[in-house]
Amino acid sequence: MISWLNSNQGFVMSLLTLVYVGATIVIVYYNRKSIREIEKTREEESRPYIFMHLHRDPRDLCFYLRVKNYGKTGGIIKGIEIAPDLKLVDGEKIEVLLNNVILATSNPAAPMSPTTVGLRP
Repeated sequence: MISWLNSNQGFVMSLLTLVYVGATIVIVYYNRKSIREIEKTREEESRPYIFMHLHRDPRDLCFYLRVKNYGKTGGIIKGIEIAPDLKLVDGEKIEVLLNNVILATSNPAAPMSPTTVGLRP
């Protein structure tokens, strides 16, 4: 067997090289698959998670709509829709209520209005 290997050294080396190339291709395939999964996971982790809920302050008679981002990056609120329609105690339509809303902003030079944040009655 040793003499056969010595006489066919070129064939054995090319066969080993072919096996090595095949193994390298398999490794590259699984590495790319792993990298895509890591990128997808990182993107999902770093996206904004914005939640809204009504909050009632016990010292006040009003309800407040709290909007909070629990995600790792900032988010832009392009629109807010409330379903089903809110029923107000005095029977006013929600459009009248939204026209009287004053939204707090972190930049006093750029005051916000209900249309600025995309509130749609």
